[in-house]
Amino acid sequence: MKGSAQIEAIPVRYHLVGHHRLLSDPERYDPWREALARHQIVLAGVYDLTQPDWHRQLARAFVEGDRVLALGGDGTQSSVAHHCVEQGWPLAILPAGTANDFARALAIPSQPDELCSQLNQAQLVRIDVGRLNERVFLNVSHIGLGAEVALSVQPHKQRWGPLSYLRRLVQLIAGRRRFRARIEADGKVFYGRWMEIAVANGPYFGGGHLIDGAGFDTAALTLVAVKARPIPKVLLAWVMARLGRPLDRRLLRIEHIRQCRVQTRHRLKVTADGERFGRSPVNYRIEPQALQLVLPYTQGNPRGLNLAAAIEPQEERVLDQQHDVMLYSISGRGVELAERYCDLAGTDLLDELVSDELKEVAKQRKQLMDELRQEILDEGGLPKAGNPDREFFESLADRWLSSLSGPKAALERLRDADQQWLDDIVEVAKETWPEPLAELLISLSRHGHDCVERLDQLIGHY
Repeated sequence: MKGSAQIEAIPVRYHLVGHHRLLSDPERYDPWREALARHQIVLAGVYDLTQPDWHRQLARAFVEGDRVLALGGDGTQSSVAHHCVEQGWPLAILPAGTANDFARALAIPSQPDELCSQLNQAQLVRIDVGRLNERVFLNVSHIGLGAEVALSVQPHKQRWGPLSYLRRLVQLIAGRRRFRARIEADGKVFYGRWMEIAVANGPYFGGGHLIDGAGFDTAALTLVAVKARPIPKVLLAWVMARLGRPLDRRLLRIEHIRQCRVQTRHRLKVTADGERFGRSPVNYRIEPQALQLVLPYTQGNPRGLNLAAAIEPQEERVLDQQHDVMLYSISGRGVELAERYCDLAGTDLLDELVSDELKEVAKQRKQLMDELRQEILDEGGLPKAGNPDREFFESLADRWLSSLSGPKAALERLRDADQQWLDDIVEVAKETWPEPLAELLISLSRHGHDCVERLDQLIGHY
């Protein structure tokens, strides 16, 4: 990570803010309260988000060096973050919601003990926030289908969990909910019929969708507009997004923007971070580096954070956004392929010799990817930890092919994926890079060539 993070060994005072429903539910609140106590997290006060003057009470009790804890889901964190931005308070989050997209994007642990054990040793970082008609949002705002999903799943979240989003999405798509809208973004104007318009600050939304190239320190929002298309095509786009595959741009319009205005023929519901905001028309803008965020610290492990800058010292970014995205893709795909090597090696359908060979390749790959991610952070870039949804489904397909057609088919599939990754590395290496990154890309290229050759030899074994 660019600059040096501030690592604090002395406990500080925290002010905990949560929704009344959560604070009054022992089953949900007690695990967090007890974990905070076990790890000697000092609470200066507990505040009910539903009380209109909670932030004024907190302001009276807050002293320099204190921090704020937001206990809840994306909506709670966004509401608390608004006041933290206005007051300059550092914010830490305890993810206790349903989707927890904000925490997921930052690789923040969801288990109380794991997270609380790290709070007194933390990094202070600055991240961007979005402004929706001047109201702060952290992750994503929806108009149309996404807003309808977010609002209508509220009664079913406890029962269905993250699947509540998919359940309601299918219902609404079947109802053919479409609308006309005018989008004006950074001087460009788009007209059309849409099923959904999303404006994202972070890389995840809707219970796990990943937006490539988006992050919390890019000084840009990401506009994702889903065109009105037949139901099967829209559902396919949803599945492809979950798998992290390239999306059909005939279905989507994706733009990285600094500000935009959305006007609809009829006044439609708008949500921000899963909570009701109001109705269209609406204005969006990015506010770079506006929020001080307290993040768990793990010695020597960047945790795949999509962040480029610690608060002190501030330095210029070495990598521009275009080069950032190139490395972002190489980093994430390399991690996923290393996991596929491990998963395939763990099956009982391979010979021990082949299994050991795959494990050795995976070990080398992970070591190289750790070096690459650290170097990207050192140069002010955004490493990617990989897409767990895509890795899971591809590993599942490897195992299925092994059991159905024998190990050879699965090894051929893995070789083809590695060859594609190698081709991407070769293309990326043609760009001009800082010397340490250039050397690492050469090492990755050699490693990739070696892996493809070794896989060819293993395929010949069968």
